[in-house]
Amino acid sequence: MRPFYDMLRRVALLLPLLFTALATAAPKETLVAEWDFSRNAASVDGKFTGKFRGATKIVDGLLMMAPGWEDKGEGLILDKVYPELTPEEGFRLEITFQPRTEPRTEQPQQLLWDSKYLLAGNYKNVQGNHNGFAVALTSGGGDTFTPFVWLGLGTDTKVCAGQKVSLALGQQHTIVVDYNGASQLEISLDGVHNKTFSFTGGGSVAPAIRQAVIGDRCGSIHNRFNGGIARVKLTAYPTEPLTLTLPGRKAFVRGETPAALGLYVTNQSKTDLTSVTLLVKFGDTTAKLLPSRRIEVGALAAKSSRIVELPVETRLRPGKYPFTVTMISVGPQGESTLTSKQDFTIGPQLPPDSMPIVMWGGGSPLELVLDHGFTHDLGGFAATVRR
Repeated sequence: MRPFYDMLRRVALLLPLLFTALATAAPKETLVAEWDFSRNAASVDGKFTGKFRGATKIVDGLLMMAPGWEDKGEGLILDKVYPELTPEEGFRLEITFQPRTEPRTEQPQQLLWDSKYLLAGNYKNVQGNHNGFAVALTSGGGDTFTPFVWLGLGTDTKVCAGQKVSLALGQQHTIVVDYNGASQLEISLDGVHNKTFSFTGGGSVAPAIRQAVIGDRCGSIHNRFNGGIARVKLTAYPTEPLTLTLPGRKAFVRGETPAALGLYVTNQSKTDLTSVTLLVKFGDTTAKLLPSRRIEVGALAAKSSRIVELPVETRLRPGKYPFTVTMISVGPQGESTLTSKQDFTIGPQLPPDSMPIVMWGGGSPLELVLDHGFTHDLGGFAATVRR
């Protein structure tokens, strides 16, 4: 009988390790919804159904919105409000689209996904004004587009304007919007990072109260996408315990001293973290002047924050410099790693006997503003400088 009891003892010792391994190996991400319009208009699993608006139809595997810009609804509108389509924590939305070869200039803003409706961030804080989220491309003429994302956080709306890019007309492209459910949103196009947004006062997106629409705005003053959509995929994932934001300055004049970025590290979980470490790595082109750094933040209590200074080398030439921060935390649930892509800007020194002339707002094209004599344009949620 002794061998039998020895075997039971070994099993008893191994079971906790086995369960731990299984828990660790369990995927964090959950597929919420997926549409493949080479099949039909319903989601792949048939769970989410809808109907075409206007003259929208499926052509050659694409959800194709009718050309034109009249204020008439197009796209696929879902049959009802599905709560699952507003994930409670982090999410990633991937949309594969194909712009028409004939660009449309009458209506620059073109919606790919909308469950928000009111897109501006300055509406009153009443029910529904800051719920849901939306993704759009704004046409700059020809093959130039600027990605936009709106996040309704319940009491306000975060408006995120990406960097202008060139997209070949008549070919398929994929935009990926990744929101960590707390304070950081990333946009990428065709696998290339476009822009990262960090902000305070974030949190989960407030549940949408309107039916989601693919390919147009869900309400009046419709903004249909000028082309077709091939696939849409929405994935949810848990919010990580740590967040990193840069709420302070991210732009410096060349040669300015002292210069430092304020890294705002927040433990948004309900448990204390025994240690937090930041690994900062700059781009390969600046590795000599900007070596990698390791910053020990130390212990971080639950629901608390700490600001860590990262010195900036301002002898660099004017331009934008990306860097990556890998955050490693240790807590009751073990070790967690999260990567955040950030950047800072070095601006040119102003010539002697000169002063900045700043355009604080407005909707005119950037080139027009600068050509009228302004040196700085703060419109479009990002400062642009002309020497």
